[in-house]
Amino acid sequence: MNQQFRMSPDAEFFGVGDAGALEALIEGGETASEPRVHSETTTRSSPGGHGEVALIEAYRRHGFLAANLDPLGLAAIQRVPELDARDYGVASDNALVARLRTAYCGAIGWEFGHIHDTDRRRWLSAEAETNQPELSAVERAQLLALLTRTAVFETALALRLPGAKLFGLGGAETFNIAIEMLLTEGVRLGVEEVVIGGMHRGRFNLLANICGKPLGAMVAEIIGKPAVPEGMGVSSDVSYHLGYSGEREIAGQRLKISVSAHPSHLQLIPIISQGR
Repeated sequence: MNQQFRMSPDAEFFGVGDAGALEALIEGGETASEPRVHSETTTRSSPGGHGEVALIEAYRRHGFLAANLDPLGLAAIQRVPELDARDYGVASDNALVARLRTAYCGAIGWEFGHIHDTDRRRWLSAEAETNQPELSAVERAQLLALLTRTAVFETALALRLPGAKLFGLGGAETFNIAIEMLLTEGVRLGVEEVVIGGMHRGRFNLLANICGKPLGAMVAEIIGKPAVPEGMGVSSDVSYHLGYSGEREIAGQRLKISVSAHPSHLQLIPIISQGR
């Protein structure tokens, strides 16, 4: 190589995770003390200059440190020096700053810096930085009801079946919200049947609150009652391997839903589900 480079110990390279960033740095002849800014911006998020590009990268990297995690507004939001727009030559009342704070310092976390596929990473950053429409009051109430059922289900099952292997969903209740939104959007797009590859954690909650599996049958399986009739000379599997097939009405349409049964070798789940 004809270029000489020196690396400052505290230098931060903005191209982390991008396989082509090092080549671009070498070809450009830049030093580590003057890092090359690798922008993931798209036509929906086009900066006006070098400072704005660096500010965008700072929010993608450090925005979560100033996240608003207190719905009551009692806790002070932490000040993060890396997010000071003035250090990047950007006015603090700039519309870009407001958009970035909404995207990365709210109650939703985005994690895509580790994704090596540039197109996917750019798509995710564009989705994060584009202001999404607010849910209606009716939609918010429906999601709150589902979240409440999910949390109460976890508490009740743990209290009534303290010795059972439940693989609870506690702490990740919004998983049900994500699945419900996928099913709702799927119905709107004309989907008529969904096959879900099962998992261990949260399986019972998914079966009960998303798929509509009868609670009596599921609880019987959890406490060891066989899922097949007695006298057949066969044995059933453990409850957290069992699946379910049924129907639900979503947005006025009937949707067939099934969760694949699977063995403990979880790597077989995609194969089983794809085969179905």
